Amino acid sequence: MKLSTLAFAAAALAATSPASAMSYSWRTVGDHIVIDAAGEIEFNEKAIFTNWIVSAGPNWNGKRASAIIFNSPGGNVIGGDGLAGVIYQYHLITGVAHGGLCTSACVEAWASGVTKTVASDAGIGVHHVKAPTADEADRGTQYCVSVYRRLGAPESVINATMATPPESIHLLTPDEYAAWNAKIIP
Repeated sequence: MKLSTLAFAAAALAATSPASAMSYSWRTVGDHIVIDAAGEIEFNEKAIFTNWIVSAGPNWNGKRASAIIFNSPGGNVIGGDGLAGVIYQYHLITGVAHGGLCTSACVEAWASGVTKTVASDAGIGVHHVKAPTADEADRGTQYCVSVYRRLGAPESVINATMATPPESIHLLTPDEYAAWNAKIIP
């Protein structure tokens, strides 16, 4: 049975409170496994997530993970990039739960989904990277922008990423979700 985006959204979008470090849990939705990811993204998030899958996977009774739902304030850009690579490799659906957030370093992971969803009352937000020096911040932001472009971000999101200071967040608008081919779940 193929998991439709609407069935997925209706059954799978449930917010969890972000903790300090990213934590993962899973649940069965129909014939599919949905992963919930809540908290801050760490520098080595790719390894943390991969190790978690190796540990949790045997309990999935032969099913494969189809989706990952975020509630994250972001965190480390390098960690977000690594997590995005795993999501992209395994063609996961990504989502942000009702009442949830996916900001900063979380956005690249969300944008890497084969299908991107966001609950109507959730928020996805971008800003300029925060780093120890202005030069490092600019390089980090340019890297994020190049990834967002590769993943189909609209120019308004690119501009907001460049212009929004690190201590602020530009929350995407319904028009920006539509331009990025994200499905808004009522």
